[in-house]
Amino acid sequence: MLLIVLIGIVSLIKVSYPFILNTEENLIFKNSTLAKNAIKSDSYTFVVLGDNKNSISTFNKIIKQINNDNSIKFVINTGDMVFDGNPIKYDFFLKQIKKLNKPCYL
Repeated sequence: MLLIVLIGIVSLIKVSYPFILNTEENLIFKNSTLAKNAIKSDSYTFVVLGDNKNSISTFNKIIKQINNDNSIKFVINTGDMVFDGNPIKYDFFLKQIKKLNKPCYL
């Protein structure tokens, strides 16, 4: 039982660490600041996506389309970012969304 708890704690730290490093690396802080600066008018466009679950090639195509559309101000990902809770897959997902040139809220 202790081993399971220990594995859970290590996994949680591994997954959440990229979000809490510092303000320059903190994805949530960075996205909030970018979105606040991007939304200056009464109307804007945003993207809602989800259920990408390790779909590497399709998700990369979507990221490219979003990056090429200047009318899109931010992205909301509704979940199922990876197929399972494997920290390596979350790590890869975070590397993918860092390619976005728009703020992304998870």
